[in-house]
Amino acid sequence: MVTPRDVADYIAGTGFTLTGEMQLQKLLYYVQAWSLAWDGSPVFDESIEAWNDGPVLRSIRHVDLTSLGHHVPTDLTQSQRATVDAVLRHYGNHGGKYLSGVTHGEKPWRQARQGLAADEPGSTPIDPATMMREYSTQAAQGRGPTRRATFTAADHDRADLLHRGARISRQWSRAMALLAR
Repeated sequence: MVTPRDVADYIAGTGFTLTGEMQLQKLLYYVQAWSLAWDGSPVFDESIEAWNDGPVLRSIRHVDLTSLGHHVPTDLTQSQRATVDAVLRHYGNHGGKYLSGVTHGEKPWRQARQGLAADEPGSTPIDPATMMREYSTQAAQGRGPTRRATFTAADHDRADLLHRGARISRQWSRAMALLAR
């Protein structure tokens, strides 16, 4: 399974210049969020916590940004790379404080912080199902990043396309059921 560090290494390896750890934390959050919305599955298994400055992955806390990008992660699928690239295009020109403010206005972080004062420490995990609903809704409304297609029909035979279609249908079934609510 891909780790948050693998995604951080991929981001740095693209030549993208990170402005700080807070920006990296929020970009990783959005990679996870949009993967849940688009693919119906997470990129990594680690939970994301709702700290008072926004979403945080503990494994990336205090990471040395200069240590990133030297390892080329090979576990990221084409779809995961496309998700990271889309997130960088959409959110990458904003710093950590700005992105933190954006997350504060969205339901997943607010729901996880429910009952806590703005400056009160907290580490409640952000619910992936809530993330999937929020960002699937944004996508359906034409908001947020757009991801480039990761394969074309001409690249695959009919049986392969039917197999992929069935797999995608299974992946999206939960998201579609949540959207129907």
